[in-house]
Amino acid sequence: MFFINAFSQEVEGGIVGETWIAGKKKAEQYYDKLAYHDAISLYERLLKKKEDPKAQAQLADCYRLTGDFQKAATAYNKAVTQGNTEPQTYLHQAEMLQITKDYKGAEEAYKKYLQTNPNNEQAANQLAAVQNPLQFSKSNRYNITNLSVNTKYYDFAPTYFNDGLYFSSNRESKKAPKKEHTWLGTTYFDIYYAKGEKTDFEKASNIKKDGASKYHDAAATFTQDGKTVFFTRNNIIGKKVQKSSDQIVKQGIYESVVDGKKWKEAKAFKFNNPEYDVAHPSLSTDGNTLYFSSNKPGGKGGMDLYASQKNGSEFSEPVNLTALNTEGDELFPSVDKDGNLYFASNGFGGLGGLDIFRTTKTANANSFTTPINVGAPVNSSYDDFGVTFSKEPNIAYFTSNRTEGKGNDDIWTFTDNGIFLEGIVVDALTQQPINNSTTEMLQSSVSKGKSTTKEDGIFKYDVDPNKKYSFKASAENYADNNDVTVDTKDVKPGETVKVKIPLTPKKPAGYIVQVLDKVSKKQVKNATVDVASQTDINTYKQQITDTAGKVCYTILCGNDYLSTAGAQGYLPASQSFSTKNNCHKLVDCGKDGGETLVIELDRDPNAKGAFDENGNPINDADLSKELKDIYYDFDKWNVRLESEPELRRVMQFMMDNPDAIAEIGSFTDARATDEYNIQLSQKRAQSVVDWLTQRGIAKGRLRPVGYGETKPRNTCVDGVQCSEYEHQRNRRTEFRIIGGKIDIKSLERMDMHVDPCKVCPF
Repeated sequence: MFFINAFSQEVEGGIVGETWIAGKKKAEQYYDKLAYHDAISLYERLLKKKEDPKAQAQLADCYRLTGDFQKAATAYNKAVTQGNTEPQTYLHQAEMLQITKDYKGAEEAYKKYLQTNPNNEQAANQLAAVQNPLQFSKSNRYNITNLSVNTKYYDFAPTYFNDGLYFSSNRESKKAPKKEHTWLGTTYFDIYYAKGEKTDFEKASNIKKDGASKYHDAAATFTQDGKTVFFTRNNIIGKKVQKSSDQIVKQGIYESVVDGKKWKEAKAFKFNNPEYDVAHPSLSTDGNTLYFSSNKPGGKGGMDLYASQKNGSEFSEPVNLTALNTEGDELFPSVDKDGNLYFASNGFGGLGGLDIFRTTKTANANSFTTPINVGAPVNSSYDDFGVTFSKEPNIAYFTSNRTEGKGNDDIWTFTDNGIFLEGIVVDALTQQPINNSTTEMLQSSVSKGKSTTKEDGIFKYDVDPNKKYSFKASAENYADNNDVTVDTKDVKPGETVKVKIPLTPKKPAGYIVQVLDKVSKKQVKNATVDVASQTDINTYKQQITDTAGKVCYTILCGNDYLSTAGAQGYLPASQSFSTKNNCHKLVDCGKDGGETLVIELDRDPNAKGAFDENGNPINDADLSKELKDIYYDFDKWNVRLESEPELRRVMQFMMDNPDAIAEIGSFTDARATDEYNIQLSQKRAQSVVDWLTQRGIAKGRLRPVGYGETKPRNTCVDGVQCSEYEHQRNRRTEFRIIGGKIDIKSLERMDMHVDPCKVCPF
């Protein structure tokens, strides 16, 4: 049973008058007074005599609101073929076709409704659901069973407490009013209790006193000590029902004292109101938060979820849980022992009717993660709602009116064989969640799913017991993190394992490099220092150490780097460092503190007169010299045949100097954009590195760097007209040897082959 506005007033019976018009008027009176059960027979008789689109749509509404979804789908189909169709009729038609698994028909109906209501979130979500119903397909995670406590009547809204199930039912009640409940054509609902656990329960018995009023009672929740119960009932003052301005008896929450098997001294919740429904209470495990459903004004639409905090003996003004509500209905909230919130909704998209969703409370008050549809077999194309957990965390009970049951609404149990994994991606410095980050979960190097986080940074996966999982996480402007793992060895089915993945922001920060003499530990001034990123293509200008042997580079957090130092009279040395895990320690260049990388240099045994009496090197020559140039064709990066003799000289030099490290710096002419030329020059540098490594030179001794058009040899910059010869001079590679006493002069070739640009801007 949908159980949203099931508490209507009583309507006296009647029959169709002598004329068709009089009969329709009488049927509409029943319809307007929510007496849907009584209206059905009148509409059926009227429509056998004459077609009427409005009456046909209202009959469909009656079928829908009394739970006869197959007849409702057929009636809506007839209504829309007769013309003059209201947009809401298309929406209800789509809902019924979805319940009866006519997904194609539901898709068309949702599209027709959205043509007139394009911003309706509920319809848009359900359209996406019917277009891909397999996303909610049956999982091996859950096993479901129909309980023995069920009857051919309505049995719903279970609560497991006091070693048994409390639930609502209309089975053979002796206390109901003289007339049937005219919405459903049933007697009214009482709360029952059946002792037992798992799937074994004793015969259910009626709760006495306040648990068995003359009107509807359902959806109980208890304080942990069992002394107080909150439940849903028709709004009653004294012994009289309280009607709204439109003469409907709404729902309210009531609080009673539990005295053995009796509930006494019923007291209305202070936020009940005769003009709207307040229903389905559920207490948090600590008893300090009361969750409930209401269609009070100011909500998102339909029934919304609310939370009220306990202050002393009173509850605070309810807060709408905005992130969990839609333009549809959100009902029957319940909380497990870990604080996870379960509820039913027809607004987020699912298999049809009400589906059960799960969400997790965040650190912020009344804030929850994005709801997840628990999928089949717990959810079906019919109404599924009202979850409650037993003493064991992987066994729960819920309500469904699926056709496989014994009656209208039945209580089912599900056993959870899996584990929930909930993670969050955060900024490593601020610990704030990262929006739009990507995560991938792997088990034994096999991908088990990918997801993209929203504003809360949350991601969720289903995992198995006794397994090890690893994660890959990335986000724009952050360094990747592939080092987080989780082991579910000691986690029980139904429980939750949580994981946090920090990502280091790639923001500019200072990093100091200090060069020391390896033996004396004294600072080496005038040493050359190069820093190159090993993670991206960023390049950094070579610097010379000061009197303290230091330089400072402004680099990006979240990268790996290689720094190379050289000085006259010393052998060059390189050392790697990372800014992935220590970004919070870095400071801007020029400020105190920060991180320092120390590179110690061995003295070159072949160097003569390289040091003064204090052990400091004599800076009588530049340590880095250019070798003969390598040139390239226009917009190409392959090595020319004419360049190979020079490359063989470089190769021989590197073999003769096994400790030498070379920078392979490549350049372009000024034609094309700066960004394009950086990439082109990087490819040129890499092609030379590839040529040398293929012939035995270690890759770690070669550093390819693309400078683009940033260092022209002449005045051929953007906007300047130059000859092809002048452009060719700039399309080159230079070799810079770091360290040692190298004295190789750069030779410019005047006889070089010139490759012209056939179509150029200048």
